[in-house]
Amino acid sequence: HNLGRVLRIFVGLDQTIVWSAKQGFDGFDEPALQHFGQALDMFDARGLKAIVVLYDQEVVGSSGNFHFEALDGNHPIMRRNYLIATGEFLRRFGMRQTVIGWDLFNEAYNSLGPDGGLPKPPHQDPVSPNYSDQVVHDWLRDLYQTAKRAAPTAQFTASDTTELYWNPDPDLTKYQDVVDFYDIHIYDDNPRYPDWKSILHKPYIVGEA
Repeated sequence: HNLGRVLRIFVGLDQTIVWSAKQGFDGFDEPALQHFGQALDMFDARGLKAIVVLYDQEVVGSSGNFHFEALDGNHPIMRRNYLIATGEFLRRFGMRQTVIGWDLFNEAYNSLGPDGGLPKPPHQDPVSPNYSDQVVHDWLRDLYQTAKRAAPTAQFTASDTTELYWNPDPDLTKYQDVVDFYDIHIYDDNPRYPDWKSILHKPYIVGEA
């Protein structure tokens, strides 16, 4: 109720990464990080706050698209280096007061798992590798723990568009140990407003509608 003027923005951390085909993250593009810092300065100058999305499953050809092969079990170095990148980025920016919350992965169970009913690639976007809930949860857990070590007082989430709104008895085990607050996305022509306060037991926002 007291967040003030807030914008939810996508960084798409992959856009800032120097990518190696074998190991994934091979450092950051420094001008890109400087530009992000300048953007936060612009927010500060105008009394704005931000909720920042770090990773997203965009169209496969986008430079901001998460390389989901990192989670297939065959690319452990690539997976580990994603976590290294997350830690480095959040050690640099995670304590900025401009950012009141970080969305570690946009709609992860939808875009990485089977919840959204998306087809596996190759297929016309949007697609999902359809990893199991366990694979997605393990990834969110590792992201969250890495983020908390890098920025202990920052607030983190992983946004949801399938479980928390559409399921009248949502499975909170998907999120309880990987979020400080919930970010719920509602796409419904006749939306309702569930009693999330008594269901979730953590703060929540409606990040997309």
